[in-house]
Amino acid sequence: MELRKILEAVERGEITPEKGEKLIDELFNSSEISTVGEEITIERDQVHYGDIQLVKGTLNIKGEVFGDISAVSSKIVLSGVVHGNINLVHSKLYWEGGKLDGNLTSVFSEEIGEPDLSGERKVDINDIPFVKNINLNLDEKLSVVGNLNKPFISSENLLVQGKCKSKKIDAENITVSGEVYAEKIDSEEIKNIGKIESERISCEELDNTGNILCAELSCEKVSNAGYIKVKEFEVENLNNKSKMRVLSLNAEKIENYGTIEVDELRCEKIINDGKIICHSVCEYEELVGNNIEIIKKD
Repeated sequence: MELRKILEAVERGEITPEKGEKLIDELFNSSEISTVGEEITIERDQVHYGDIQLVKGTLNIKGEVFGDISAVSSKIVLSGVVHGNINLVHSKLYWEGGKLDGNLTSVFSEEIGEPDLSGERKVDINDIPFVKNINLNLDEKLSVVGNLNKPFISSENLLVQGKCKSKKIDAENITVSGEVYAEKIDSEEIKNIGKIESERISCEELDNTGNILCAELSCEKVSNAGYIKVKEFEVENLNNKSKMRVLSLNAEKIENYGTIEVDELRCEKIINDGKIICHSVCEYEELVGNNIEIIKKD
């Protein structure tokens, strides 16, 4: 509350003189908060005057805040009132009966709950001076809801629900329900129910129920229930329940319950309960199940 509002509230009897004195003390003793990796709580009977800036932290607002809030890779729980603007980058805002008396700028962020917003919604990162000099590649989780076009993306966890374009993506875990277009993708685990197009994909484990178009694919373990089209495919263990089109496939073990069409096939052990069509080289040590169809191209 501003000083004038505090005095008017005391005069109308809405708050006691003791409460008014406490609020005035807080008004003149307040300051800006800037923190990394901490949890801050503005209690229900507390009023904070000043801006709040946090990175990889948690802010619980039960009382009132007079100032702007800027958050990067953080969590905000709003059950009180903010008299100012909230700026979010790669963060989550939980609406728990709170109110924002200002504007909301949200970049690659998520809102949960029913919003109470009196200002405008913005999506321009230039409106957030606090995050201009922060390396966004430090984020533990990057969520892409709209369109993201960035030369290099590095994150522990990458979630793509919109459209993502990049030269190189380096992430431990990638989950795609939207679209990804990248020259090179390096990951430990990829789960795709959307669409991925890349020149080269390298990962430990790939679980695909969407569409993948790739020039070079190198994995330890692949499970396919969607469609994969690749030129050069190196894999240790392949489990296919849908369709694949490959020019050159080198594997240690293939379990096929769908259809694989391949020009050159080299594998140690094949369990074929589906259909495998080979157009050129077909080399394997052990075959269990259906024979491989050899159909030479003209």
